[in-house]
Amino acid sequence: MINEKWTPKIKKWLEDGRDGAEDILDIPWDVALTEGEKSDCMEASLPSIPFGIDIFVSKDFISMYLDMRYATDTLDYKEKMRLYKKLLIMNRDFYMMKTSLTGDEDCIMICADLDLASLNKTEFNNALSYLVMGSTQAIKILELGDEIYKYMMARTMHTISDMRKGGQTKDSIKDYLLNRVGVDEEIATAMLEELPEKAPVAAQVNGKDDPVGRYIG
Repeated sequence: MINEKWTPKIKKWLEDGRDGAEDILDIPWDVALTEGEKSDCMEASLPSIPFGIDIFVSKDFISMYLDMRYATDTLDYKEKMRLYKKLLIMNRDFYMMKTSLTGDEDCIMICADLDLASLNKTEFNNALSYLVMGSTQAIKILELGDEIYKYMMARTMHTISDMRKGGQTKDSIKDYLLNRVGVDEEIATAMLEELPEKAPVAAQVNGKDDPVGRYIG
């Protein structure tokens, strides 16, 4: 582990909490940790947010990236310039976060850098909040609201189908939908109606559970 002090602390900040908390850092995140040569990487995600956040912890700094997965390299020149202008205005209007481009396809990315010398939990919470706020504003600029909603519903439906296949009750799945995903009662009820009444027995392949591929989007 590159940073034995801060990596475990930040991971604990993310994983601890309760559903329905007011601050985004006080909601329990799903975190996957990978130890690299130059930094420790945490992939953090919430069921209620369409994009994951990659958090790189080095010896002195934290770099946080939210990849919108929206390629701009194929846009025509005028459309590209209009979009980039709006993203630059976001850099002016939003504290802590900045928009950038990443990869060969010039995908839109929202990022933030934090100095570990002065970092505290409040500042880290603020950085997370601004990354999510920035992604929400970018979705509006790109007019992707309907597409993101459909993606979120498909992703959630796949998740709860896996939960049902794993033997979870409809009551526990409803609690997940209401408190973790944040859908309202009507939508939760409609999604539950799509699930089988009884949890199916897991399929067996050579004596082992048949793996189910996950929808990544």
